Amino acid sequence: MAEEKKDILLRQGNPLTESRYKFTPTEKNAFLVVIKNVRKNYIEREPPRTEFENMRVKIYPKDITLIRDEKHTKEARQALRNLRNKTIEFEDEEGNWLYCGFINQAKYIAKETVYEVAESRDLMPYLVELSRHYTAYSLLVAISLKSIYSQRFYQLSCHYRNLFNFVKTIDQLRTMFMLEDKYPLLPLFKKRVIEVAQKELKESYDENQCDLWFDYVQDGRGEKSFLRLFLCLAEKCS
Repeated sequence: MAEEKKDILLRQGNPLTESRYKFTPTEKNAFLVVIKNVRKNYIEREPPRTEFENMRVKIYPKDITLIRDEKHTKEARQALRNLRNKTIEFEDEEGNWLYCGFINQAKYIAKETVYEVAESRDLMPYLVELSRHYTAYSLLVAISLKSIYSQRFYQLSCHYRNLFNFVKTIDQLRTMFMLEDKYPLLPLFKKRVIEVAQKELKESYDENQCDLWFDYVQDGRGEKSFLRLFLCLAEKCS
């Protein structure tokens, strides 16, 4: 019998949840594994750290299989390397903005069979609970979702869970997902991005793997139209 994986509740600052970036699904899983280990090494220790001068996080072989399965460890390792060239942009509620790489460096220590990544210092408060407002979500749910858009909509839905709905314009979604030059026709954007995420989250919900999914209605026409997304939560929906 396969060993059941232990779930972990991750928390990240809301500006990071709504930030602008574009990862592949495997790179996003690597991103999530780094966040998991940041939490383990800096928050769950006693006492928790609040200063981050030496922000080096080790990624052990068992975490590689969270990024991809045992048959695709090469792709998982490459995804960790790719994070070095990935940028994140966001602005917080006070008007502060940040444009930075997700990690400063990545290396493999052969003798220890461990990977080590150096996290961007200014990003660290948004990866832990130092941010005043944060999004809590399941690591296993996020990693199980195959589409990067499903992962993003899952985190957004968790962010707005207590409100049961949220509104985004098509322009906002294009900017967040860095899709300004892709799927130029709105029906195609809805089909390839929004409905892909909606379908996968609904399937995960129906299989009792995820406790929420979303439905939506469109208000207006064209790129400036609004999408109102209604959240269906396990405790509210039958």
